[in-house]
Amino acid sequence: MHRLIIAALLAAAPAVAQERPSVTPTRDATVTYRLQGTPGGAAGGSLSEMRIGFLAAQQLIRLDLPTGGGYIVADSRARTGFLVSEAQRAVVVLPPGSGTAGMLPHESANYTREGADTVAGFPCTLWRVDDAGRSARACITTDGLILRAEGQNGRMEAVAVDRTPLDPRRFERPTGFRVMQAPSDVPAGAGATLPRGTALPPPGLPGR
Repeated sequence: MHRLIIAALLAAAPAVAQERPSVTPTRDATVTYRLQGTPGGAAGGSLSEMRIGFLAAQQLIRLDLPTGGGYIVADSRARTGFLVSEAQRAVVVLPPGSGTAGMLPHESANYTREGADTVAGFPCTLWRVDDAGRSARACITTDGLILRAEGQNGRMEAVAVDRTPLDPRRFERPTGFRVMQAPSDVPAGAGATLPRGTALPPPGLPGR
């Protein structure tokens, strides 16, 4: 489930010679998503919600963990990220390849326009994404917000979108916290063991 979420939100692979959407938001936004599915199972599992903030100018994403007490910040340009545990007053720096960097769609991913829809009151374009043998669908606004994404392992859909400008300080590492490095041998996609309630991007969009 969470592999679907972040991959969808950070799918900013370099452009190739084909029609493809922009998935780098050009305006600040805070989106509340309703999630359906299970980490390793089929769609139709438990429902939950998650709030994600997009700081457009710096291409930063803040994902508040659904259980509270922590959050993840990802830099979609540098392909880096960190997990903050407020309960333990600790910052876990995620290694390249275990989070954002190793879980984005490949440059060879193909995008096919399939129509248009409206999600949470906002118009968006429907796209099919085919990447390394996996397929998924997403509805993306013209300014780069993914409002809905679904694949074999789950589905996320925006239920509320707030365009209020965000405070950049909410995307900085907190001071006074213990800093730890995540193991360098953490395999791509294993970020969630930190807990993988979203400990950074999961592989592309799960297959259909």
